[in-house]
Amino acid sequence: MINLRSTIVAAAVAAAGVAQVHAQGTALQQQNLLLVYNSQNAESLAIRNAYVAVYPNVVQLNLDNAAIAAPDPTNGWQIDRPTYLSAVRQPILDFINGTSTGNDLSQQICAIVTTRGMPARIAGTGEFSLGCTIASVESELTLLQQDLESTAGTTSGLPNRYSGIVQNPYLASFSNIRQFSRSAVKTQRTFSAQGAAPNQAWQITGLTPGGIYLVMRLDAAPGAATTAVQEVQKLIGRSRRIVLSRCQVQSLFDRFRVECGALDDDSFPPLFVNSSDFQLCNNNLSAAGWATTFDQTIDFVVQQFMPQPTRPILFYGTYGVNHAIFVDPNVCGFSPSGGTAYIQNFTFHPAAVCVAYESFSGESIVTGGNRGQGQALDFITRGGSFTFGSVAEPFTFSIPRMEFLRINFLNSGRTWVEAAYSAMPGLSWQITPLGNPLARIVVASNPLDADGNGTVNIEDVYAWHDVPIDANCDFLINDADRQAVQAAARANETSGMLVGR
Repeated sequence: MINLRSTIVAAAVAAAGVAQVHAQGTALQQQNLLLVYNSQNAESLAIRNAYVAVYPNVVQLNLDNAAIAAPDPTNGWQIDRPTYLSAVRQPILDFINGTSTGNDLSQQICAIVTTRGMPARIAGTGEFSLGCTIASVESELTLLQQDLESTAGTTSGLPNRYSGIVQNPYLASFSNIRQFSRSAVKTQRTFSAQGAAPNQAWQITGLTPGGIYLVMRLDAAPGAATTAVQEVQKLIGRSRRIVLSRCQVQSLFDRFRVECGALDDDSFPPLFVNSSDFQLCNNNLSAAGWATTFDQTIDFVVQQFMPQPTRPILFYGTYGVNHAIFVDPNVCGFSPSGGTAYIQNFTFHPAAVCVAYESFSGESIVTGGNRGQGQALDFITRGGSFTFGSVAEPFTFSIPRMEFLRINFLNSGRTWVEAAYSAMPGLSWQITPLGNPLARIVVASNPLDADGNGTVNIEDVYAWHDVPIDANCDFLINDADRQAVQAAARANETSGMLVGR
């Protein structure tokens, strides 16, 4: 993974592009999400069916296109830019704007979710440069309403509007996406290059969170005895209702040796700034009473050597195979235990979030292969639910910020898609968010409160059977937890405090 720390110094985030907030905004709902699938691909259709079974009110668009229903024999789910424009972008744009249906949804739709079995990467040039034209399909769709084919404002460092990374106006926002006006979503904005060529990035004048789409992908790797579709179905099931308490989980933030620097504090001023992200998130979780481990040694930490080896992981921040980015492991860091399959060393809670500083963690999304690093899809199949995959070299400054994920997803009850984009520095770039976009976390103050509604009754027994949790805080999930919830529910009902159904 590449960082620019040696050539760029820290500076303040530019003030331009800050959104105006509507006082009447409400939370993101099913009808604000567009599910895009392709019925010509069996996996895509099956995932659509699974998602609609749980979220029947999402808006749906079937591309129904045989031309993009099978992966390229050489490049997998990579498509060229003309195909992306004609077969993906244009039908979605026409549908949202009502051009193809007569029903303009541009004010209603705030987020989009795609599926496995659809194109995942737009081919381009210049990987390992800031003017790279390779992009994640999902990241490119965030700027659906903007004309990225225009050459207005382009420079030698950014010869096309779709070259390079675009500043995300939703970064570090702590408001839900529907609080931002979408009245000007179709307005074409002015692109201006920031920085000195060739180290430049785009800023879009006047672009607010109300002018972008939060776009995510439903995908997973096949398991040992399961298909990829079955793993996505499991993902949808476990993330439809997530309740946890502090005693049930732990978090891990694993850097290499402190003397060797860090990857999670890199920035690209004036558009993207950062602090020591892993340490900040760790410290704030710990201060709030969550069990955490923050490691800055040469060791690659695996769960069996953590303070509570049986307690599942909630937040996992890692350098992955970049833990041994320096040649001599005795100087900075050892290679991961298990190599690129290091994720198998961990047990994850259904609410688990993973951020990995690896350049090619999304390669398997595109080709099903591996460019020598851990894969985000393997995290999903291992039981985690929320992560990001890099489909080409993204540079360290563009990796999502765990501290913003903590604030919005864990503390504020935002949907996953909102939390994910509040943490992503850039758009039209190489990072694909993965998971159920409408998932939310409920933190129960009482670990026996399995449904997180503030009371303990028979409903919690039913909820425990749906999604078992560590209700007695012994770091195990077994029948003793069910008995603890059931006993508490009976005691409350006997006392007349609560009534079950």
